Amino acid sequence: MHLLDHTILGAFPEYDGHEAVYEYEHPESGLRGYIALHNTTLGPANGGTRYWTYDTATDGLRDALALSRAMTYKCALARVPYGGGKAVILAPASGKKQELFQAYGNTINALNGRFLTGQDVGLDTKDIETMQAASPFVMRAAAGNLGPWAARGVFAAIQATLAALFTNDTVAGKTFAVKGLGNVGSELCTLLLAHGGRVFAADTDSLKTTAMQQRHPTLTIIAPQDIHRIPVDIYAPCALGKELTKERIDELGCKAVCGAANNQLADNTASEHLYERGVLYVPDYVANAGGLINVVESFATDGYREKRVTERVQGIRQTTASILQQANTEHCSPHRIAEMLAQTIISEKRKTLSS
Repeated sequence: MHLLDHTILGAFPEYDGHEAVYEYEHPESGLRGYIALHNTTLGPANGGTRYWTYDTATDGLRDALALSRAMTYKCALARVPYGGGKAVILAPASGKKQELFQAYGNTINALNGRFLTGQDVGLDTKDIETMQAASPFVMRAAAGNLGPWAARGVFAAIQATLAALFTNDTVAGKTFAVKGLGNVGSELCTLLLAHGGRVFAADTDSLKTTAMQQRHPTLTIIAPQDIHRIPVDIYAPCALGKELTKERIDELGCKAVCGAANNQLADNTASEHLYERGVLYVPDYVANAGGLINVVESFATDGYREKRVTERVQGIRQTTASILQQANTEHCSPHRIAEMLAQTIISEKRKTLSS
């Protein structure tokens, strides 16, 4: 594992003065990837490991940079004592091998606790267990599946968004489009339907759409390429990121975007374009913090407390409401306000540490 030069990293728009970015490889197992530590002012870097097939290794590096930065802001606004980090494993053409994940666990050990990681896209329970056997720094989530908690957080953010759009936060009678029916998206659909919402959903996996429609007959399935165009109150991206390009934003049929997918904005101008179009945008790292809140509770000194997790996840609603209210008062995008608030939290912590 070696440290990448900051002057080289500066060429990437996703680079944001990261504290350290590492490239690692283990030729014997086929392991190769990147670990990005964005900011550890609030505590050790915390972020999942993504196992994915990228078009190029550079795409994987840029993904790690962007995701780690978002984790810093997510941790700050969720008020958890961790900083932002992220790792990507460049999936080899030979396919999954458990030796690779064992080698990855050993790689994490070299950082000696500066980076705590866990499951992200592309990894399953078996992969995580192999990593855990090799490293104490792979998080053991005593609280189980994080998907439902992440969905609860998005639902809380949606309630705050509805309150900003209308005179109340009632879900009943409102319309929603959910893209992605994985652990989070499927649970979000269930919550919205249970509260009387009308839900349109899409996924590239027909098995998932069929299963969800059988489970919820009132759910309307839409083609993935069309789901963002549906005229709804709220569009909830819950699949992969980088979806909100300028072209896609121009096609949106919603009043607001509030979903679980990480890094929904394609670039730094996307949030401003949403604002100019009059589409209310809740930053993904605000809405999707429920899973993070749940997993870090496993490290509480007095043990895991589900009631405490529930209260903190519900707190996402107030955080979202405050951001939307301030954005409305200052006539700017909620994304800008959320970044400013997160930076303020980090700055105040840095002052405390230096005093």
